[in-house]
Amino acid sequence: MAASLNHYTEACRLRPQDHKDLVPSMLIILQQVMDHRLPRDYDYHRMPAPWIQTRILECMSYLGADDEEASKQMYSVITLLLKKSDDMGINIGYALVYQCLKTILMIFPNQELYELAS
Repeated sequence: MAASLNHYTEACRLRPQDHKDLVPSMLIILQQVMDHRLPRDYDYHRMPAPWIQTRILECMSYLGADDEEASKQMYSVITLLLKKSDDMGINIGYALVYQCLKTILMIFPNQELYELAS
């Protein structure tokens, strides 16, 4: 899964309109990772698979750019991830917060996410 995310991220960056159907799947995978459904071997300082989370967020930022419908699906998961990552108080948590902020800025605007980000 981690290896294929590199391919999908690049494909979504180049032609996001061809991959809009991936949004629900990416959100489900991200939610499962956040819920510690991967083996503990993927954890880094108690953070579940942060590199996978970062890649999924990057992919979603391309898919949600200028697409209100796709972005609406992402809002709740990004909000939850942003809150969880910020509460960790460790560097890898801050890296995820940074990627959340980049994603928030690239997807269709949402006032609540902007306020949470600030």
